[in-house]
Amino acid sequence: MQTEKLVFEKLFSADKVELESQRIELGIIQDAIQNSQDAIKEFQTASSIISNAKSKADVNLKKSIALGNAFLNGVNEIKKTAKAFGIDVPQEILREEKFANATIVSSQNLLKFLNQLEKE
Repeated sequence: MQTEKLVFEKLFSADKVELESQRIELGIIQDAIQNSQDAIKEFQTASSIISNAKSKADVNLKKSIALGNAFLNGVNEIKKTAKAFGIDVPQEILREEKFANATIVSSQNLLKFLNQLEKE
């Protein structure tokens, strides 16, 4: 009984201690929204860079194909002329013809790849 009396006296005494309340805001939602907005911004920047690079690459690849084809047309004329005169086509021309064919095929393949990326 003595213990109960002592507890009640302490509980109901005039010496009360008030605890200070503090508000803590963690900003979890705001941080998550900011992260999402930052991700969208970075994606848009990357998309813009890729789009600009693709359009520039398209122009260069098409020029590469056109120039390669123009060279091959010239090689065909050289071959006809060489045959008419009964002389051999210079090895430099034959080597460059191989490079031109490889360049045209590579340029066409890269254009196809870039166009597929755009569709996806």
